Formats: sequence, C-alpha cells, structure tokens
Amino acid sequence: GVKNIFLLARHDLLGGADPNLIFRLRSVFRHPGMLAAYLHISVVFASVLIFKPKDRRANLLGYATVVLCFIAAFPTKTRTNAGIAVTIFLILVLFQSKSIWAAIAKYAFFTYTLILTVVVIASTIWWIAPVKFYKDAVGVRGGMEINLAHIPYFTHQKASFDMMRAHPIVGVGLGMYNYKSVDYITWKEAKDAYRVIFPDITENDIDKYKRGIDPHSTYLAWGAEAGAVGLAAILWFLFQVGYIFFKKMRTQTDVSEKYIYGAFLAGLAGFALNGFYVDILTMRHLWFMLGMAAVFMQVSAERRS
Repeated sequence: GVKNIFLLARHDLLGGADPNLIFRLRSVFRHPGMLAAYLHISVVFASVLIFKPKDRRANLLGYATVVLCFIAAFPTKTRTNAGIAVTIFLILVLFQSKSIWAAIAKYAFFTYTLILTVVVIASTIWWIAPVKFYKDAVGVRGGMEINLAHIPYFTHQKASFDMMRAHPIVGVGLGMYNYKSVDYITWKEAKDAYRVIFPDITENDIDKYKRGIDPHSTYLAWGAEAGAVGLAAILWFLFQVGYIFFKKMRTQTDVSEKYIYGAFLAGLAGFALNGFYVDILTMRHLWFMLGMAAVFMQVSAERRS
C-alpha cells in the first residue's frame, strides 16, 4: 500500500543490528540508500536555484528543496547522511552574508555535521559491528574482536582488506573481487549475518555469502582489485575533479557561477566522504552530478563567447 511505498517500509536485509533499523524511508526505491543518494544530488541542484541571480521565486524554491531533502534523508537511516550534511554545510560556507542568521546557520550546521559524523563512526564501531578489546588472563597480551554478525557488508569489507594485504601493489585484478572473494570469506564469520537474510542458508551456498556483494566502500574496493596503484589513481581522479571545480570557483567573475561551482565542489566532497562506506563510482548519482557540472561549464563558456 501507500505506507509500504512512500513511508517507512520494511527492509529485512537491514534488520540484523537493531529492530529500529528495519523500518526506513525508501520511497519508490528498493533500498533507502538509493533514496538518500538522490536526495544528495538534489541538494546540489537545488543550490543552483539558490544562487540564481535576481529571481526570488527560484531562490525560495531552492531553499525549500534543500530543507525538504535534508528532512527526508534523515529517516532513511543511512550513514550517507554524513555526506549530505557535509555538502549542505559547505554550501552554507559559500554565503558571504554578514547576517546574524547566516552565521547562526553555519555554526549550527557545522555542529550538526560534526556530531553526525562522530555518530556514524561510533555506531559502526560500537553498535552495527561492535568492537571488543580484550586481554588474556594474566593481562600480558591483548587483542581486538569485531562482531561481523549484524550486517553482511562488513564481512566483504574485511575480505577486501585482506586482499589488499595479500596483493598490495596491483590487487587481485579489476572486476575480480567476486571471483576472488571465495578465498577470503569463511562460513564461520559469514553464517550469522547471512542467516538474517537467508534463514535456511548452508555452508555450501557460496553464491549467497561469498559472491554477489561488493565491499560497499569505494576505497576498499579499488584497493582490493587494483592495489595501491589503482587506489592512488582513483584518489587522483577525485582530486582532479575537485581541483577543476575549485579553480573555476576561484577564477569566475560572475558571482552566481562562482557559487554554483562551489556547490558542485561541496557535492563532490560529500560523496568522497560517503565513499568510505558506499561504492560511489558504481552509483549513477555521482556521474549524473558530474555530467550536469560538465554541461554547466560548456553552457557558461558558450554564453561568454
């Protein structure tokens, strides 16, 4: 019904950590994270309206859209909210207004962004995948134990990290993660997480728990498949794109264009943060945003010529 489509829909794959994670806003998308990613780029595009000169109606629509996207993203209960918060905060920083309300908004959102980022890290370490530190009986030696039972992604992130250690220079090969993951995931560490999804799963069902899921981390995935060389290349690519936006922002004489390039840079920064726990390069949202930025550059150049 309407509740299952547009409101808090049950998402059983995410119910292993806590019952409160099961019901999440997903709209018409299969996964709440997809909705959050579209809300993320919507914030960037809405900021184009905010910075549109001499059009108060467009400015108000942009503000309303950003606020609506921010509110809608929260009940998706995804860690990508941290990236959205970073984007909105950086867009606020672009404003040169000396208004007390603008200053309050900047400081308030900086505080919110900082708190949310800490909560995301803390919930991952102590709630979603509890980390326990222990010592032996005589207190001489100790260690760390990670509970991988709550969500399957962490099993694959651990596997990708193991691949990086085994093949640090060039990785296991582009596109080879799912083929090689069978050698790095054991039934013992995967069974509890996958029984949440597949109650009848057995050790022989390797296609369910050893293949078919990516590491859900841009940097771990590239490190596993392409090693230090590939990881450095993709970081350089993201840096170069960000540098282009930054350079455009610094050299533009048109104030609205300066702000719009800043908004694209803010969007990229948010996606780069989310790349730690989402594979942003396989998501159409990032490429759609970069495509729109390229179109804006071309249109702006043609308009000046």
